[in-house]
Amino acid sequence: MENSLTQLSTWPKILRFALPAIAENALQTLMGFVDVWLVARVSLAAVSGVSLANGVMAVYLALFVALGAIISGRLAGQSNLTFIASSLKLTALISVILGLLTAIFAHPFLQLLGAHSGVLKGATLYLTWIGGLVFVLALMTILGGILRAKGDTKTPMFITFGANILNILISGTLILMLHWGVAGAITGTLIARFLACVLLVLKLYSRGFAPTLGQIIHVPLDAQLFKQSLPAMGERLAMRAGDLIVMALIITFSPSIFAGNAIGETLTSFNYAPLFGLASITVILVGQQLKQNNPKAIKRDVHITYWLSSFATLAIGAIVWGLSSFLNPLFTTNAIAQQASTLVIIIVFASSFLFAGTVTYTAAFQGLGKAQLPFIATLIGMFVVRIGGGFFLGHTLNLQLLGVQLAIVLDNVWRFGFLAFRFRKEVQW
Repeated sequence: MENSLTQLSTWPKILRFALPAIAENALQTLMGFVDVWLVARVSLAAVSGVSLANGVMAVYLALFVALGAIISGRLAGQSNLTFIASSLKLTALISVILGLLTAIFAHPFLQLLGAHSGVLKGATLYLTWIGGLVFVLALMTILGGILRAKGDTKTPMFITFGANILNILISGTLILMLHWGVAGAITGTLIARFLACVLLVLKLYSRGFAPTLGQIIHVPLDAQLFKQSLPAMGERLAMRAGDLIVMALIITFSPSIFAGNAIGETLTSFNYAPLFGLASITVILVGQQLKQNNPKAIKRDVHITYWLSSFATLAIGAIVWGLSSFLNPLFTTNAIAQQASTLVIIIVFASSFLFAGTVTYTAAFQGLGKAQLPFIATLIGMFVVRIGGGFFLGHTLNLQLLGVQLAIVLDNVWRFGFLAFRFRKEVQW
């Protein structure tokens, strides 16, 4: 590999290797941010619609990020074209099936989530096309993960940066000049992601890591990959499915509160870029040290990535909070929506260390090949603590959005505590 992960023994070395992955995650986040900001030029209902559809897309992205983490852990330190072909085949099968189901059931599914008539039209249009063609997003995610596992973290970052510029140019032109509305955001996003996939494939071919189409079609699925991926993908699915239920809970308060929550989540999505960038490195680091049978190094590396994630998230959260009075009016002039957005920003900032812990230790267990524990923790956290607590605090005690946000904090307290405790028990050999 271009960088030997087994020799990344100090935090400056880990940070240097992780920075491109962090930047790539920030750029991926920026693409969704741009869509929401541009659509905000249309109406508040359009913002709510695209945000709700993006909530569903976050579920899909989480699935493929989890799959990519398992693939990266397996690929680190080895060159196995057959395994890459099998990985791409599994990605294609999952994403195509998911895309077909999304295109068919987008409208009734969004209705089930509580989308009213003003929001439903834009949300359905966006989800039908972006979700129906989720194969493009899946391929972009997995191809970037393969390159990172081979030590090339810069190429996915630069390609994602180019995709963002292209998305801004196309979507901005179609929405602001030609008045295409939500359709403009769809067009720009799909074109940008498609071209990014093409560039990633070309890079893999130049590095000798790209199997032929025939190899992908005829290679058998890797049974171990499928077995390892199920709990990791299940954990992400439970996480994001729970988030969708929480969104359905928030939408019952009022359209303005829901829109403000969506804006706040869009702005704070940048807080998470360091977390998921470093999490992808954590999976690879732990997988490498596991092969070396070095528990001391595993503990050291996870400790480093946790504190790097925590402080980076805290710093970005402070910036977003400090700029909130400027950023919120970019999306809406509605006072209630702005207050709701600010509340989300403050809560996310205050819980930076907690969320960093859940993401880091989830990645550590994935690297250990024990993704079942994060899956169990997430099931309990999402469907008991977050959703149950959100309903009790938000509706029963009538704290509304504040109650839901407090339940989210309690969920992170539970999962961080549980996973950190079990990690110390597991890594003792």
